[in-house]
Amino acid sequence: MPGQQNIRQIENELAKTLTSVLSKDQSQVAALMVEWWNRQIIHAHCGKRDKAIPRFELVKRRMEIVADIEHDTLVDYFAVELPPESHKSHPMVANQISLVGGTEAEFRRAVTNEWRARETRSRWSTENPWRRELIARYDDRLAEEWCDRHVDICHECNGLSEETKQSKGRALLKWSHYEAPDKIESIAPSVTTPSYIRGTYQVLSIDGRVGWHPDYVALLGFK
Repeated sequence: MPGQQNIRQIENELAKTLTSVLSKDQSQVAALMVEWWNRQIIHAHCGKRDKAIPRFELVKRRMEIVADIEHDTLVDYFAVELPPESHKSHPMVANQISLVGGTEAEFRRAVTNEWRARETRSRWSTENPWRRELIARYDDRLAEEWCDRHVDICHECNGLSEETKQSKGRALLKWSHYEAPDKIESIAPSVTTPSYIRGTYQVLSIDGRVGWHPDYVALLGFK
């Protein structure tokens, strides 16, 4: 249609109209609203929702975004998203899982959750750099829970066969996926899906801060 704004200016123009929002938050609210709107349009064209977007739905979403920002609420933006087809995971994820004889299915879900957690962590840090300390402290919490279990399996596997070590290590990998999200408190009350804990363990495994095989530190060269 003639006379329409350039798409590159929409967020800036929208931000100027958000007079009831603190000036420091206007750009972020506008960006999140446009992001939400674009997603709804895509879903409408794909048949995943009605093509009509009622005004109350837009107003409701705006109020939620403003409330989340004012209260610095953590939003798990990528909880159910899938990595793009072009995504290539860090090779250490595969190396860690391969050491314990993990299946292709276990590798795929590890990649998906690692991507979700990493993208979420990046988004949180971009929105508020002070959150980096919160993220780091929670990493420490997850590493502590892992460490107790890893120390135990190292002791139990002392002098035993490689097959036994792989079996114990794979059980620890499964623990990080199935049990840890139920047993460990979440990073924030607003983050309720299991993908963040599952994925963060994979993120930590890339740098060798956690691992599954009793001897992963030596075998993967982290020493």
